[in-house]
Amino acid sequence: MKQAGVTTPVFTDSAIGLIHSETKGIPRLINTICTHALYEAKRTGSEVIEDAHIGRILADTERQRGTAM
Repeated sequence: MKQAGVTTPVFTDSAIGLIHSETKGIPRLINTICTHALYEAKRTGSEVIEDAHIGRILADTERQRGTAM
């Protein structure tokens, strides 16, 4: 993100905590959730990704898979 010129945190601490707890630290799952979160932020015009964004992404992911992570 620094390479893109971002100087402020993109994810809130609570969003990071939720990502970690839901993915259990598995890199592939972290990347998937964060990628979706960045798309969601762009789509909604959000400058900061909050736990509400992550919650929606997790719910969508579970709905699509038919299972929880």
